Amino acid sequence: MRQVKRLLRYLLPYLPYFVPSVFLLAGVGLLEAFRLLLIGPILGRVLNPASGSENILLFTIPHTSHTVYL
Repeated sequence: MRQVKRLLRYLLPYLPYFVPSVFLLAGVGLLEAFRLLLIGPILGRVLNPASGSENILLFTIPHTSHTVYL
């Protein structure tokens, strides 16, 4: 525990940079997951020649009536 406290003391001057960087890193992770979510409907539309030109339903937001289209 002493070693952890000692390492955190070195982080203290950089705390204003460290906290936003952690949140931005989490945002990048969420956007990467969203990118993978988009690949399925896009490939399904491209590889299926019988698909029409209507909007592609991506997902619906739970507990609301909002739907997100691609």
